[in-house]
Amino acid sequence: MPFSLLKLLIVFFVLIFYEDEIGFWATSEPDISVTKRESRDECIILGSNGLWDVVSGDTASKTVHQCLGENGNSSVELRIDTDVGTKLAATLLARLALGRRSADNISVIVVDLRK
Repeated sequence: MPFSLLKLLIVFFVLIFYEDEIGFWATSEPDISVTKRESRDECIILGSNGLWDVVSGDTASKTVHQCLGENGNSSVELRIDTDVGTKLAATLLARLALGRRSADNISVIVVDLRK
């Protein structure tokens, strides 16, 4: 039996026989918060636990601010397309989380609100 199939069977075994003892660690109910947007808001950083477990909000916002530049344009000289700053910021944040050995899934999306 392949190793990955064995791991899958073990997980199913634990879920079937020990569900009451370990409880559910995942839920289908999303975390939702509503925040009023202000004119000075520059961007939104959407990140999974893999990012926020190892990168502070302050570090993330500084990284994105540097990538977007002063006027909403990327401070990087490469001009691949108009969204290069947000793509660069999301990539840098994901790599930072990887470099800090995040133990969770890492997903990052950066939305420029100034466009």
